[in-house]
Amino acid sequence: MSLVADDIHCKGTVFMTGKDRFQIFVEATYKGTGRTYEISNLVVAGDTVTYDWRAYDDGYFQAGGSNESMIVNDGKIIQFNGTQFPHLSYKHGSPRN
Repeated sequence: MSLVADDIHCKGTVFMTGKDRFQIFVEATYKGTGRTYEISNLVVAGDTVTYDWRAYDDGYFQAGGSNESMIVNDGKIIQFNGTQFPHLSYKHGSPRN
């Protein structure tokens, strides 16, 4: 959370404002779930960073996106845009079943 601004705005799949809400969301949604993200193809243009991502649950590919973006100011993420927080469904069946 050290790279997240206190007044972060999330737009796209999830709409919220504030670092405290963002942290609660991240911990409640992902902590201990086996969910990991892979980010690639980062491109910086001014204050905007675009990238591609792939999400995995317990090693199983679940979803991905391209050309997602975030806005950075003074080294802190101030806005997420897009689907970085997808509601994932298992393509291979839940490994927990």
